[in-house]
Amino acid sequence: MLTTETIIIRSNEEAQRLVKDGVLDFGRCLEIAFDGFKIDADLKGWEIKSKDYPRSIDAHNINVEFIKASDVKASDIYTSSIEAKNIEAENIEGMSIDAMNINVEYGDIIVDVIDAMNVKVHNIIAGIIDANDIKYYAVCCAYWKFKCHSVKSTEKKSKHFCLQGRIGIRKKEKVKKFE
Repeated sequence: MLTTETIIIRSNEEAQRLVKDGVLDFGRCLEIAFDGFKIDADLKGWEIKSKDYPRSIDAHNINVEFIKASDVKASDIYTSSIEAKNIEAENIEGMSIDAMNINVEYGDIIVDVIDAMNVKVHNIIAGIIDANDIKYYAVCCAYWKFKCHSVKSTEKKSKHFCLQGRIGIRKKEKVKKFE
């Protein structure tokens, strides 16, 4: 389906009717106008957005340029930009991830920029990593810049490094309690 228009989806049933050969190919823009978007198909197009941010997206594979949602869950995500509160995927490839929590437990993240609070992943390869806490399996590599509060591996034979500089470990700020 090639279109320059925005397709507005108001229910999972409505979205499922647009699936052809296991793919919802929406062209320019898919707008999700309800909570709990879940589809038994791949998503393909230019941009996914929601009318009243935040919304959740659950699909097999997502191949789009821009995603803006509260929670994103998919097997594989290929995108230029993800802006989400929580991301759960097997693999992520893209340009930019801006998220609170990223969970890619058995897959890899390959991106230019990661800006996140908490990252739990198999392997990370990025241009810039800026996160609070990172937990990874084997390799965590930044090309240009690597800043975090903590970086830990689940394995003894693992390596985290920054090719063009050092890893900057920031001190965690203490939160003052007001009574």
